Amino acid sequence: MEASKSMQGRAADAAAIPMYSTTGRMDPKGATAVLTVFSQSSPDVAKANIDLSKTYTNQFVDQALKATN
Repeated sequence: MEASKSMQGRAADAAAIPMYSTTGRMDPKGATAVLTVFSQSSPDVAKANIDLSKTYTNQFVDQALKATN
């Protein structure tokens, strides 16, 4: 049983890696990874019809880049 939990943890970690950005921008693949991870632990999230494009914006990052360049 412990090995199974460990394998599940590694699978969740692997699914979570794409959600991290090196640019500060949210990549659609990252949003999908976040949803995948949350869906594994929440039946409500898993069965919800979530339009990921409406859950985040890169507007702040875009404005910050314009202001600093």
